[in-house]
Amino acid sequence: MLSPADVPNDIGALKALLLASERLLRERDEQLADMAEQLNTRAVEIEQLKLQLENLQADEAEAARKKSVRRPLPDHLPRDEKVYAPTADACPVCGRWARTWPSSWSSCRPASA
Repeated sequence: MLSPADVPNDIGALKALLLASERLLRERDEQLADMAEQLNTRAVEIEQLKLQLENLQADEAEAARKKSVRRPLPDHLPRDEKVYAPTADACPVCGRWARTWPSSWSSCRPASA
């Protein structure tokens, strides 16, 4: 910013100073217009991405709701059923596997005969 003491008294110098300041203002106006256009473009892009995200989330929620249901094997196919005996780390009462050794078995109760 110029102080009154810095302003030249010569008309030619004043005209040159005025033209330079107008050129600077024009350049800044162009920069502002470019930045505003970029901002507007990015805002539009953000809105489009938000819509795409909403669509993807809706599709994901719909897919989660639709669970695939497996149909049983047809009756004409042979069945091979296996029964496994409890392992050594299973509860002797209920047969379930115990994460902690016998201390967790105290919650099991023998079946009433």
